[in-house]
Amino acid sequence: MKRSPPNRIRKFGQLTTTGHVAKRVVGQLDESRLYSEVVCRHGNKRWVRTGYLNNKFTTNCRRWDECNVPKQGQRFGSLAATGRIKRRVIGRQRRLFAEVTCEHDVKKWIRLDILKIRESTNRCRTWKECGLTRGEQSHYDYLRTRTPAVNRQQIFDIQQVCIICGNVRSNAALNSREHFIPVVRFVRMKEMELSTKQALAHSLFNIFGAHSFCNKSRGDMPLAQYWKLHPEYEAPVRQAFANMMALRNPQGDKAMRIIKRLLREADWLLGANTAGTTKKIFASNWTASSPTRWKN
Repeated sequence: MKRSPPNRIRKFGQLTTTGHVAKRVVGQLDESRLYSEVVCRHGNKRWVRTGYLNNKFTTNCRRWDECNVPKQGQRFGSLAATGRIKRRVIGRQRRLFAEVTCEHDVKKWIRLDILKIRESTNRCRTWKECGLTRGEQSHYDYLRTRTPAVNRQQIFDIQQVCIICGNVRSNAALNSREHFIPVVRFVRMKEMELSTKQALAHSLFNIFGAHSFCNKSRGDMPLAQYWKLHPEYEAPVRQAFANMMALRNPQGDKAMRIIKRLLREADWLLGANTAGTTKKIFASNWTASSPTRWKN
């Protein structure tokens, strides 16, 4: 390919010409085509047919491998990229696939264009290795349709900040109910009866307020694990939890057993003392301005 002197710089969508053009012989008829060197928003350069640029057939670097490779650790919802990619032939086209891993340490190859666009692919709930069995799915559908009605505005006013991000991620108004321990986690407990799953999952102690986008981002990940990815979220959430416990005012051994489950979910429960000691510590921490880690 013979390279010609620099030409004027032009912009075609997300691509900008560098001013260099060249002719290349292509096809069975040995026809000569004009190519222009362009640079994308990522700083990568390629030679593209000038006719494709003029006809707006090529205006971005979406199909360029060097611009589509996700970095190791880059997150897509609850999935994280491993940094590996490969191409597979689907029909007459070659598609780019990225390897991702979920919170269950299961790895899969997913089409990169679908992974970036469709929210349904950003979680492993539909994966055979991580999803629900037919019986578990039946329990899940049953529990989701029986979420109790709560006074959302009261929860939002008392809690003040999102129970997931503590309003560090966003100061937007709370607009979603959030189970402190996700329903799907109770569904996977095979030894537990359905009535017990319903009583625990839909206990008023387990229902808080959150941002809808935080709810989707967390998925069914344990809060302690989620906060390891975002450690700055945990401190303001503690105060929100204390405010809600002051509102609910749990009494009795049954309520305290549920509270212990919540504290284990957040990795806030340490030690092994009596239930009476737990109640005293709860009483002192619910009114604290900055509650520390509770002890059992």
